[in-house]
Amino acid sequence: MQLTYTLTARDFVDAQYAHRNRTFLSRWAWRAAAACVLLIVFLQILLVLLYPSAHTLDTSVPLALGTTAMAVVFLLLPRMSGTSQFKRQPAAHGVHTAELDDNGVFAKSPIAESRYSWDMFIDWVESKTVFLCYMSPRMFVIIPKREMKAGDVSALRSLLQRNVRHK
Repeated sequence: MQLTYTLTARDFVDAQYAHRNRTFLSRWAWRAAAACVLLIVFLQILLVLLYPSAHTLDTSVPLALGTTAMAVVFLLLPRMSGTSQFKRQPAAHGVHTAELDDNGVFAKSPIAESRYSWDMFIDWVESKTVFLCYMSPRMFVIIPKREMKAGDVSALRSLLQRNVRHK
């Protein structure tokens, strides 16, 4: 199977979200953290409403604002990281070609060519928009679905299921 695609900043952002949500635990850890942040902010507001004093305001407002700011940063981190990585990575720009078969992957970009046997990959993840093929726990190849032809998504999924063992 041969895939030709051009990576975009959006692909990198989608990849960051897919990476963050790759396991059941990581998906729910983010949700639990968001619930804790909301609870802290709610309790701080409740404290100010129930005990309105200068001291309560001096301690509760900065805590609530700081917690909210931290939550916003964590929510936006994948977007900021993906956009920044795309801009700073020359190999990400231009047309990419990947030839995949049962022997491995031959990847070609405007500035490099690489051949990988399937043993190089330790895991893979599929999201709504991208496939991530992991070479290490934090290093992956992004293959966007948006430019795939009909049937390529299921063919690639099948190829990955046959050749990449979840470790």
